[in-house]
Amino acid sequence: HWGSLYKPLFTPSQFLLSDRLIVKFVNANRILGWLTTYFKNPIILMTRSPFSVVASMKLHGGFKHIHDGVGGEHKRDWIQDRLVADYPAVTELYEQVNTVEEVLVWDWCVDTLLALQDIDESVFVLTYEELICFPERTLDALFNYLGVSLPSHALDMLRVPSKTASEGVYVREPKKQIARYTERLNPAEIKNIRRIVSEFGLHFYLESDSPSRDDVRIADGLIPRSRIKIP
Repeated sequence: HWGSLYKPLFTPSQFLLSDRLIVKFVNANRILGWLTTYFKNPIILMTRSPFSVVASMKLHGGFKHIHDGVGGEHKRDWIQDRLVADYPAVTELYEQVNTVEEVLVWDWCVDTLLALQDIDESVFVLTYEELICFPERTLDALFNYLGVSLPSHALDMLRVPSKTASEGVYVREPKKQIARYTERLNPAEIKNIRRIVSEFGLHFYLESDSPSRDDVRIADGLIPRSRIKIP
């Protein structure tokens, strides 16, 4: 499905002429510890504001399997049994979510929490917000991690919107782009998202709209850190 949906993004000749392969694997967050154990390739973990992510998820659809049944008896049908068994403290919080935005941000929190608790110094962490607000220094650090010289056209490419991006994104006004979720979420939704994120201890997006990679960490929320890791 992904290949057919985004087929115009690449051609076989581009693969043949490339000397590196980048795998974008959004669902890898929950198996990042396994990936770092068995694959010694460079791994980059990018985070993005939960407010922006939830606003985008609500706008684009495709996530009904997550929020269908909110408030009903089938509310938890989509959650993996292993997640419930391994992380009871995390899944307990799911009982507190009752709105679409709370369910969506709970999913973001689980993805982010499990990734951060499993990574080591071999993983390069960056935030989407730092990348668009401070592109030069962020790309310098990223390509240094990859052991590759920064291409001369890299900054220019960063200013070109993705082919899958919504029309009208503020590619030349980073601060407006970061704050765009305020046009799509009402104050009550934003308050609900803040509450769930805080309970997970992912405070770095509550303290700044554009945290740096040095800010990305797990703090103590309602879930003590000792209850996050698998015993």
